[in-house]
Amino acid sequence: MGKEHDAKLQVWKREVQKNESACMLLQEVISKLPPLAEDDMELNRTVDMNEESLQHYKFYNKDIFSYCLSVIVPIKEQLNECQTTDDVLKAALDVLKGQEIPYYNLLPDEATCLRLQKRWAVLVSRVITTYLKEFRYLNNHALWHIPHKYSTEMAQKSEICSLDLEFVNANISGEMAQLMISNQDRYVPSFINNTRNKEIISPVAMHGDQLFEERARNVQWTYRVGENKFDKLEGFSTEFADWHAKVTLYKIEFDRFVKSSSAGELGTTRSSVNRTGKTTAAQGIDKKYNEYKEFNDREVEAHICAAFMEMSDMVTMESLPSYDLPDDTVPRDAKSQWLLLICEQLVKTHLFGSGEITDFVQKADDLQRALGGPFHCRQDDCHKIYNQHSQRIKHEIDVHGTKFNECTAADLDEFGYYNCAAGCGYVFSTKTAQNRHLRDKYGDFEQLDNEVQDDNCILPKSDYKFNYHQSKLMFGLLLRDFNDTIREGDGEHLFVLYKLALLLYHSEKHTKYAYFVLLHLLKIVAILPEFDAHRWKWNRFYNKYGGK
Repeated sequence: MGKEHDAKLQVWKREVQKNESACMLLQEVISKLPPLAEDDMELNRTVDMNEESLQHYKFYNKDIFSYCLSVIVPIKEQLNECQTTDDVLKAALDVLKGQEIPYYNLLPDEATCLRLQKRWAVLVSRVITTYLKEFRYLNNHALWHIPHKYSTEMAQKSEICSLDLEFVNANISGEMAQLMISNQDRYVPSFINNTRNKEIISPVAMHGDQLFEERARNVQWTYRVGENKFDKLEGFSTEFADWHAKVTLYKIEFDRFVKSSSAGELGTTRSSVNRTGKTTAAQGIDKKYNEYKEFNDREVEAHICAAFMEMSDMVTMESLPSYDLPDDTVPRDAKSQWLLLICEQLVKTHLFGSGEITDFVQKADDLQRALGGPFHCRQDDCHKIYNQHSQRIKHEIDVHGTKFNECTAADLDEFGYYNCAAGCGYVFSTKTAQNRHLRDKYGDFEQLDNEVQDDNCILPKSDYKFNYHQSKLMFGLLLRDFNDTIREGDGEHLFVLYKLALLLYHSEKHTKYAYFVLLHLLKIVAILPEFDAHRWKWNRFYNKYGGK
């Protein structure tokens, strides 16, 4: 193997050593600052960052000291400080360590649910005003384009330029590198500086499927030893295309709901494929994507109509609903508002009262409560701080012998942690940790749970047909929303949908797509500068024909 076979690992090692060494030096400087006197009115201490005064420090060396100064100087300018104070050092530590990302911010929450309810109500209104006879007069009152802050720009026709054919195999790293080098030379804006080296003016997005993005990123890692951004092939921002992410969602939906063994069961998707004569759709996404997508659209529309008819006590698609419809005397805006309210009621009743999305959101809320630290010890004169509520409880019981939490029969405490069922006072962040504690400490403890039932207790049977069709409708609306969002060019809502798609990819073992979606969300939330993150979110659509 070549001498540079581990180059990217060495680059990572150097970056870690540089950052962590600088952190240790700054922490040592802060720890050796003289304490403030009780009557001292000066709340900020000045730090002597002279090289001579730091030479005897344990973590000092010349390179680390120079790197610390390169971080401190711009912070002093930002804070308008002439001298180096302890506040400046703490700000420098924050920069070096980076801010911890609350990962529950990357998951669907209550705000996501409310947003989806309103969006899906619009999608439902379009369907019922198209197919239900008594609601067709409201067709012009339905919202056919959901506006966003760049609706005008997204309605303009995109300029499309077809590039040359490249006879390379992108699955081979060497040929992928050739493709990226040639495309960077041709299409990435750059200039030649005074040292005769090329500098990148603005990186260009390069979209493909998940495998294409993975290959491109590996090539960029290989070229990390370059002298500048152009040599490192950083002129491209590799990203999965939304179309490929959408197709993967269709694959998940197909694998979940289409089973050949259910062809004889009336109401299943496989049975509906046979009854409607759309048998080519049963061949799957890889072979017949367009055919299955079209069939899925019609099937979801049928589910929407059926759910709406049940809510409105309608026997047929021509029946009158059980409530009064607005007549011609009602203003146009009032009709539109009434239509959206009645459709939102359907979405809330059939989809968000229970189901998979609600479970996802509940788990995200539990995670947010569990990680909502820091948690301070509640004992007087104790200043211990813990990242988790369970660590604080253990400290309070073991060290102070005090139980601040009330022992209740509830499984969860006010912070969303699991109480010990034996009543010892400990709490646990997961059910698994709770069960392990009971097994290790109370081996013969018999926990009365939902599995232990009285002989006379009859559990209600699950309505499997309802659960199947509820999940089908929910997944179908998600796919319709995904398609509509891309068509409208709404980058903000697409970001929200990817939060939900992240969990679906992970739960269905599409691990690499889950990773790439997580990376996409992290880039927007934390990694990229604000301007680049905004462009990453919005500059990903094209309008082939123009118009909304």
